[in-house]
Amino acid sequence: MPDFVDGTQLLEQLRTEYLRTQRADLAVAFWGINALENLGLRNGTGVRIVCNLLSGGTNPNEIRALRRIGADVRQLNDLHAKIGIVGDISFMGSSNMSANGLGMEGQPALWREANVVYGDARPEIVRMFKTFWDAATEINEADLEAAAAAWKTRQEGNAAVAARRGGRSLVDVLRTAPAELDALNVRMVVYDTVTDADELAVLDNAEESARSQYGQSFGVYWDWESMTTDAATAYLVDYDWPARGVIARGMLYRRNASDFPDFEQDGETFHVAYEIDNIEGITFGSADKTAIRRAFHAYVHAGAPKEEGGRRSYNFPISELAPHLEVV
Repeated sequence: MPDFVDGTQLLEQLRTEYLRTQRADLAVAFWGINALENLGLRNGTGVRIVCNLLSGGTNPNEIRALRRIGADVRQLNDLHAKIGIVGDISFMGSSNMSANGLGMEGQPALWREANVVYGDARPEIVRMFKTFWDAATEINEADLEAAAAAWKTRQEGNAAVAARRGGRSLVDVLRTAPAELDALNVRMVVYDTVTDADELAVLDNAEESARSQYGQSFGVYWDWESMTTDAATAYLVDYDWPARGVIARGMLYRRNASDFPDFEQDGETFHVAYEIDNIEGITFGSADKTAIRRAFHAYVHAGAPKEEGGRRSYNFPISELAPHLEVV
């Protein structure tokens, strides 16, 4: 009789059988980080894999790792099946080779999986694998680069969906799932408070220009290189830093340079952003503002580099603050 198992149990059986026999034929659509390690694939000799590379569900870094150990990996980009023969057993089911499907790295699987494991190499599964293998094509560097772009887009979408579950604050997400904030490109932005009258006049004029072009919720950053690269499309957690004391205010902005282009005025470059009240449903209340402020100063005390010499300006992924959050 076959065994009916969930993702975690399937992983245990496949790993045990592979370590015993060093043979595996796997036609599994999607592969995530550390699948190789969790399956125990130390030497790719005797391992053939068919994956769906280009639809965004496979992490191309894991495919690179599989190829490095000598596994023979091909792509079949309409593949959705999850079947395989490992040593003297075979299986079919719903589990992809990912943390979501198998509950790897000590994390619970995010989907309820159902798989059937047979105590022999079922001829139907052997034939089906051969059909997929014969239809699959080789993978080249251009394919992996295209897969990286598709993977990034899908991860950003997944993060946005997770964020819209609601009821979570920025500090909650920073503490428990900082990768979601990376996928959304949420950045910590800190700069010296402007007090010079001439500089204030320049900024006021630039902000008036931005508002006349785009609307009253818009503001500007002044000639900041990373705003055109790392933060061209980003969510910005914005604080200014007075000459004395700790960072202050705490605002949220959205930057999308393709829709709202930067502009030059009086020989200076200004980067446009507009004020928002949440990040894809992630809230930013007074308690978050205080916790982020404290984490930032701990981050600076630990030796974080400024972006520009002589000025206290910082623009970095807010996930870098996670280790500096106070325990509550």
